[in-house]
Amino acid sequence: MEERDPGASAADTIRRGLDEAVETTRQAAGEIGTALGDDLKQTRDRVMDEAESAKQGLAGQVSETAAALDAAAGQFGEQSVQGDLFRGAARGLNSLSQALEGNSMSGLASNLTDFGRRNPAVFLGGAALAGFALARFAQASAADPTPDPAGDRETVR
Repeated sequence: MEERDPGASAADTIRRGLDEAVETTRQAAGEIGTALGDDLKQTRDRVMDEAESAKQGLAGQVSETAAALDAAAGQFGEQSVQGDLFRGAARGLNSLSQALEGNSMSGLASNLTDFGRRNPAVFLGGAALAGFALARFAQASAADPTPDPAGDRETVR
């Protein structure tokens, strides 16, 4: 009869227990990763759907603005400088509207990135201008009327 080493048996039992714990942990981590990946994909899809909806709304507003500028250009006549400026702005807005409608959000982001690489000064200037416009809009939106120190009128700060 062979003698068993009690220390080896205990070590084997501990090793098997550790191997099982490691495998259980791996499976749990895989399941958690899959669940997080699914949640992340659903969130990304929701955000992209909302962005696409906003993009389509913006394209419609830009198109309406272009039509209004074109109609205003007609008020100035064919040979007036103002009419030419309004018609040029209307053409530019129509092009923007078509680009918005014809591209996905990722396509627009790619186009914007390419434009920024080709024209960095114009891109930075446009970004600064957009930032100033957004700041003014935010400031105007948050303005609360406060009484004038004279007491007869309200002022906007």
